[in-house]
Amino acid sequence: MTHPVGRGVVGDVRCHGSVPAWPVPVGWDAGWQQNARWARWLAWISLAVVLIEGVIGLWQGLAVGSVALTGWALGGGAEALASAMVVWRFSGARTLSQTAERRAQRGVAVSFWLTAPYIAAESIRDLMGGHHAETSVSGFGMTVLALRLASFSNGVSALHGCVSRQMWNPLWKGVPESEVPIGHVTNGVHFRSWVSFEMNQLYDRYLGPKWREEPADAKLWQRVETLPVGELWRTHERRRERLVSYARKRLHAQLVSRGASRSALDEADEVLNPDVLTIGFGRRFASYKRANLLIRDPQRLSRILNDPQRPVQIIYAGKAHPQDNGGKQLIQGIIDLAGKPEFRRKLVFLENYDMAIARYMLQGCDVWLNTPLRPMEASGTSGMKAQANGALNVSTLDGWWDEAWQMRPSEGSDIGWSIGRGEVYNDLVYQDQVEAEALYELLEKQIVPMFYERRSDGLPPKWIACMKSSIATLCPEFNMHRMVMQYADGYYLRAHRRCQSLAANDSAKARRLACWLGKLGAAWPAIRIDPVKNDIREIRLGDQIVVSAGVALDALAAEDVAVQVVMGQVDAEGQFKSSAVIPMQSTGKDDSGIDLFQAVIKPSAGTGLHGYSIRVLPQHPDLISPFLPERIVWANPGDQVISQGRGAGGDA
Repeated sequence: MTHPVGRGVVGDVRCHGSVPAWPVPVGWDAGWQQNARWARWLAWISLAVVLIEGVIGLWQGLAVGSVALTGWALGGGAEALASAMVVWRFSGARTLSQTAERRAQRGVAVSFWLTAPYIAAESIRDLMGGHHAETSVSGFGMTVLALRLASFSNGVSALHGCVSRQMWNPLWKGVPESEVPIGHVTNGVHFRSWVSFEMNQLYDRYLGPKWREEPADAKLWQRVETLPVGELWRTHERRRERLVSYARKRLHAQLVSRGASRSALDEADEVLNPDVLTIGFGRRFASYKRANLLIRDPQRLSRILNDPQRPVQIIYAGKAHPQDNGGKQLIQGIIDLAGKPEFRRKLVFLENYDMAIARYMLQGCDVWLNTPLRPMEASGTSGMKAQANGALNVSTLDGWWDEAWQMRPSEGSDIGWSIGRGEVYNDLVYQDQVEAEALYELLEKQIVPMFYERRSDGLPPKWIACMKSSIATLCPEFNMHRMVMQYADGYYLRAHRRCQSLAANDSAKARRLACWLGKLGAAWPAIRIDPVKNDIREIRLGDQIVVSAGVALDALAAEDVAVQVVMGQVDAEGQFKSSAVIPMQSTGKDDSGIDLFQAVIKPSAGTGLHGYSIRVLPQHPDLISPFLPERIVWANPGDQVISQGRGAGGDA
């Protein structure tokens, strides 16, 4: 679920688990204790629903309040809650709009007000990121609250996970971007909801009915190569014919509703051609999706569409949010262009976009066009639906297509086309110009010629080969079954087991974890790593190095922390280009009570400059991740030791 304007980060949240029993607060009617189970159910529900936008504030506030009512210190209790129960699923690459942010904050304000006597104001501030003003609206952020209360957080594509780690790295100050605890599960689609009846029959005949039950089976989809090319193409042509017929009816109805003339209505009945290469663009009209990229040069587009030997036609459909003026202007520009004589029968815009229109387009288009501004698209799913129907994708390398593009076969037919190679420009006007030019080049030199390259029997062999390659490569990956299994195995079941463990025996483990987190917070500011004494300047590749360090742990014990060596190749400025983590072992204490740690490391990443540093992280058997906000200590930069590898080939 996404916010209608832009791509709201506060989208879908998956929450599983329960909270400990609530004791009766002092001063409350003892009779309320008899109904404590209802309060527990309320807290449980607050952690088991799908939370979207403003609702997240209310429910997460109730969850935090339930922890406070147990009498725990919130500083530890909230993190203990997070360790068990919440899975946070980003659905967008952008922050919330201010309207949604304010609505969400109101939800939190209500729920925190209900438990105000039990929650310190500074704890609320910390949870919502009040001292991370750069990450939120008006100094507080709902996404910050969600990330702090979640045991798992994930983006909805590989690229989106990477972008999210970069965006929210400041919440984990000192943690390398690649280790920020935000993963990804790429979206998938439910094929049976989107694959046409005709393609269903075709798949049943040649793949067997198992394709519906186990769509993530890659071996099953390899049978697509056995589809007779003529049968596949005729099936696709029937769907294109139905799309053209449906588009004519919709356009006719649109004109009737406007009181159009008889001649205009007659002309609407003749728009499009069921035998012509058809490009589809159907989705929400947000500015970053750049629906106008293809029409940026009307004269060049007109030449492409009106080529007498190789004509092309385009069907647009979509909606803009009523408050999204930029999106509405995109639609108006397309409608204006469609009304010009040279485009009147080649370009149409279908109003009131809904699932019925989407199905006809996804099942009947030859090419599915997607032009988001990288990296603004979190995932996108329309292209997944189109490819399962045999359409070929043409897209910028953003969202799911960036991932799909890396899966294309090294040999044989391709799976579609990419607009550019994933470049990001500071000048957005220039980026639009470059990528519009790349799109026109693809159409003129690759897409259109391939479609109209026919055998004597009228079949386009290369195009059909690409259709098969796309289906066989992408269907086993971008389906709902694979997505749900990844969520279940990687997040939901783990969260459920963790919840059961922490809630057992009247939440004994959860209470111990909360107590430990409180102790950790009190001691952490005093933790320091004594200067590293290992003075190694040059080694040969494969040599071992013994690294030692002393760590002042204040009131913590050695088992409360993980001391690690981070090593790898570094650039000329001493920054890691790649790194590996090696745990250090406790070797006791020195005479002053400083804990001593040691590890043996072996640089193996090739010749050149190598470096290592030492860091300290929290360690507890019930922590879901060692990366807690503001809980990481590094050795001083001056204590890092750089070694220059020397291999058999000479100096690095």
